[in-house]
Amino acid sequence: MIDALVTSIVILMAWSFLYRENIFYRIGEALLVGLALAISVKVGLDVLFNRIYIPIVVKQQWLSPTLIAVALGLMMYTRFSKSLWWVSRWPIALLSGAGLGVAMKGAVMAQIVRQLDIGSLFTKDIFTGINNLILLVTAITSLAYFLYTFEHKGALAPVAKLGIYSMMICFGTTLGLFLMSNIGFAISLIPNVVRPPGLYASIVAIILIIVDNLIKKE
Repeated sequence: MIDALVTSIVILMAWSFLYRENIFYRIGEALLVGLALAISVKVGLDVLFNRIYIPIVVKQQWLSPTLIAVALGLMMYTRFSKSLWWVSRWPIALLSGAGLGVAMKGAVMAQIVRQLDIGSLFTKDIFTGINNLILLVTAITSLAYFLYTFEHKGALAPVAKLGIYSMMICFGTTLGLFLMSNIGFAISLIPNVVRPPGLYASIVAIILIIVDNLIKKE
């Protein structure tokens, strides 16, 4: 009962921005930022306690690989020193390089290799063959658009233009899916504010909007 009411109140606080910026929206915004910060701090402290304090201090595992992570983390704080600030470059470079390597591996496999690995165009299922053909054509034409070493003239011009159309369709589909997912999430929250106890909070919100409009007219 209380949980549903609090959930409905927070939802209405967030949606109140659709009417205009108000104190309730700012309170909800502060609650969100505060809770996110509190959860982040709690998770960080748990990691420090379970993965650093217990293995090193309690179990006295001084040769644990965790010491490497601790040393790299402490090296980052040398950024605040005028004489040792250059030391912070090493852990940042290590993290950046490792992150870039992992991201590049995933991006190349997902966005390039798997896009070209379409299988056979001649399959028992005609729709699968058509889908593979469309995938092949859009992949080649999109790559042809980025051939900056050649001017888009002659035979390359229609191919590059088809690549533009392919990318526009892809961008539009991605945006549509993004909007649909967000709209679907908003619609899924509506039952919380139209059924008791959230309905009572909605009635109070409507009354506040009416009162605010009457005050503006005066």
